[in-house]
Amino acid sequence: MGVSWVELIGRNAASGSVMVSGALRSLGSDRGTELDESYRFWYAPTDRWRIEIDGEPVYLSGRDRSLVRIDGHMTLLDGDIRLPILGRGVSPLQLLGQNSLLHSMSRDVVVRDEPRAVDVGGRRAWAVVVGDRSGKNGEISIDESTGVIVRLSMSAGSGSSEVVELTEHASLPDGLFEWDGPVVEAPSPRGRRARPDPEVGRQERSEVLRACVTALDRSADVLSLMQRAESEEDAIRRLVSELGVTTVGAQAIAAMQMSTFRPDMADQLRRELADDENNRRH
Repeated sequence: MGVSWVELIGRNAASGSVMVSGALRSLGSDRGTELDESYRFWYAPTDRWRIEIDGEPVYLSGRDRSLVRIDGHMTLLDGDIRLPILGRGVSPLQLLGQNSLLHSMSRDVVVRDEPRAVDVGGRRAWAVVVGDRSGKNGEISIDESTGVIVRLSMSAGSGSSEVVELTEHASLPDGLFEWDGPVVEAPSPRGRRARPDPEVGRQERSEVLRACVTALDRSADVLSLMQRAESEEDAIRRLVSELGVTTVGAQAIAAMQMSTFRPDMADQLRRELADDENNRRH
């Protein structure tokens, strides 16, 4: 059974609730110079990251602070500027979560064909050929189980990026995202990207988690509703109306995999929701 582009966007939006690790490699050219960048990454909900190059942390984002390695020093990123430019190609930060490429691209891209099933790193994924208004085409592949972008190739000659060894985790230790070494203050923001409003990202994650837990609690109602829906848009409208979730939450429910309803996965989502609500209270 196939999926739609809208459903893939929903799966990527919901990917912020998973715990994953993997390796990302980007190859190609950038402004006439060769590009070869490799990262290892770990991600947990509430935008926690650990990103390494050659075994050395270059970006850490825990519950209270974010650090990036600049000139050999772990440097605190504070205020509204917390999304660093780690290299010249795609970084793990753009594969899932609130800074996903699809978050900004989905409004502007033109879908050239229907998604097709592919294998990326030994995992089932869905590939879509997309383009912009100027006619430039590329291809995006999204992991079926997690919603993570696992392969990206845009205009001819610009190279490609691929995730390998993508692994789902039931839990990851908090210490993985923390740094106990020396930290220096943030330099001038020159050369760094402004981060989107963090409260917007937190709100969307909360909406997704609450909606998914609601779907787990009312699984029979969700199945009945989906069977009655005449289209994907109709399903979203029905979910919003009958479950009382937001549109973002309804999209996340529509993109849920059957494996999410397993007791272990359901327990994980409930724990994440409880942690999220506790963090928001404090």
